[in-house]
Amino acid sequence: MSFNYPEPEPRPKGLRFLSYFGPGAILASATIGAGETILAVRAGAWGEYNLLWLIFLAVITKSFFLLYFLGRYSAISGDNIAQRLKQFPGPSGWLLLFILLADLIPAGPVFAAIAAPCGRLIWNIIGIGNPSVYALIFALVAIVIAVIQKYDFLEKQQVVVCLILLACVSASTLIIGMNWRALFVGLFSFGKIPEIPVWAQSDFANRPVLLELATVFGYAGNIAMGYIVYAEFIREKRWGVFRSDVSAPEPEKLPTDAENLERARKGLWPVWGDLAVTSILIFFVTGAFLVAGAVILYPAGTMPRGFDLLSKQASIFSAISPMLVPIYYIAILFALWGTLNSLPEIYTKVTYTFLKALSPKLFANLSEKFLMRLLGIYFALCSIVLIVFNVKPAVMMDFVGLFSTNLGVTAAMAGALWLDHKLPPKLRAPTIMFSAGILSFAILIFFSILSAVQYFS
Repeated sequence: MSFNYPEPEPRPKGLRFLSYFGPGAILASATIGAGETILAVRAGAWGEYNLLWLIFLAVITKSFFLLYFLGRYSAISGDNIAQRLKQFPGPSGWLLLFILLADLIPAGPVFAAIAAPCGRLIWNIIGIGNPSVYALIFALVAIVIAVIQKYDFLEKQQVVVCLILLACVSASTLIIGMNWRALFVGLFSFGKIPEIPVWAQSDFANRPVLLELATVFGYAGNIAMGYIVYAEFIREKRWGVFRSDVSAPEPEKLPTDAENLERARKGLWPVWGDLAVTSILIFFVTGAFLVAGAVILYPAGTMPRGFDLLSKQASIFSAISPMLVPIYYIAILFALWGTLNSLPEIYTKVTYTFLKALSPKLFANLSEKFLMRLLGIYFALCSIVLIVFNVKPAVMMDFVGLFSTNLGVTAAMAGALWLDHKLPPKLRAPTIMFSAGILSFAILIFFSILSAVQYFS
């Protein structure tokens, strides 16, 4: 029986296009975490609007183009991405193993670096107790709930988290007022590194400013697995080729006649809708936090540091009205809760498919449910050790920034571009999109090298 692409869903009109926002909500909420609420604010606090270009580059290369190639390949081919990436040029499975190690080894610091400042923020609210205890509770409860919850609940929860955060941050920055000219200059001043103000020079005495930039770039996005899991979410949503009740053949055997090509392209509309909302949301939220740091913290000569990476930011809301400070607390804790709550699902789905691809016999009896519990224990133990020993969040963020959000993501982009060329020529991405993907890959390589050189120096 020959395979034909299924009839696509009718293209939604007007704002109904937003109804496709779903899988990207999980990635957006996992992305809108430390990079936005902490590092973007720091970038604005010492660099004003001058680093907005860095945020734009991070979002366009990762949250749009990397997701575009991974999501497009999945919706067009229906292929098992892990099995296909196992064939990536070089020793069998090396790319899968590299991404696994780049993401799983720094997994503990991912949770601890986010939970530690949350614990200090909760301590500031309550006024009694131990910040480390609050941090541990915050991390452990997020992990436990993530292990037992369902995907549908996770998606709905993350949509709410994203919308609450966007509304709060956008309202605060608009009310405060901003220098629109400086904002647009900062957005297009690619490569410009602002001078460090006198009051902030002590913060960079033992920390290269280029390392800060590389970490900000890395954290204005997700871990490598956070992007790769997008293909699995598309499968669960039954977008594109997954609408068919018949399994798609190998990529090279996919039909390329005019009718099937038209169906295949129209089947990508849900992916386009989800990608558009996801990338715009991440950029606006991240940019809003940077602008808030530029407008409020820079003139005050202060920026988040140490374990008080979240507490200082209350002044962003109190500058409008002290009554908005509780809203700030709720928005920040919701955002970071969403990050921690999303990650176990992401780590588990990708690790499961990668292990099955790497060694089908060894992991034949491995269940996804068991793996999630195992990884949950691993995340919890790592978090406990790092929080109990008070490892500084900045140290953990730099470590994660190097391996997970720079090197790992660069490897994922290499795989995504290679996957596109496994499709028949007529089904591949348009030339202009592939060229933009190559440029994005070059940018990712640059920041990965920068991160590594500055980290080890």
